[in-house]
Amino acid sequence: MARSPARITTDDVSRAIIEQLQADGRRSYASIGQAVGLSEAAVRQRVQKLVDSVHFARTKGHTAPLTAAELELMNLTGDGNGIDMVTMPDALRRRVPTANFFQPHGYWRNPIAKRTGVVANLFAEVEATMAREALSPGAKDLAAAF
Repeated sequence: MARSPARITTDDVSRAIIEQLQADGRRSYASIGQAVGLSEAAVRQRVQKLVDSVHFARTKGHTAPLTAAELELMNLTGDGNGIDMVTMPDALRRRVPTANFFQPHGYWRNPIAKRTGVVANLFAEVEATMAREALSPGAKDLAAAF
C-alpha cells in the first residue's frame, strides 16, 4: 500500500512518477499510482500532461531538457505562455512582467505571480518553493518510498 505523506507538492508527485518510469518504463499506471498514492487515471493524466508539454516545447524548437520549474510554469500558465517564458532570454526575464502570461482574473488570484513581478523572479520563486517543499516531511517520506 502507498504511503500517505503529510504534505507534497504537485512537482513532488510528478517527479515521483518520472522516477518510477525511469526505473521501469513498462510499469503500469496502476502500479505507479499505488506507489505514489494516486489513481491510475490521475497518473495517466499527469504523464500525458508532462509528455504534451515536452512535445510542445520540442515542436517550438526548444531542445534543451526542461527543468521541473519550467514544466511547472508551463502547466500553470499553459504550454503556449509557458514556452514563451522558458525560451525568453535572461535579460528579458528580468524586465518582462509576469502579468503578461496570465489571464487577468487568474493573475490576481495568484499571489506568487503578483508578488514576483517579473519572469526572472517568478522562476526563482518557483525553484525556491520546489527546493523548500522537497525538504518537507511528506516529500521526504515519498522519496524514501523509492
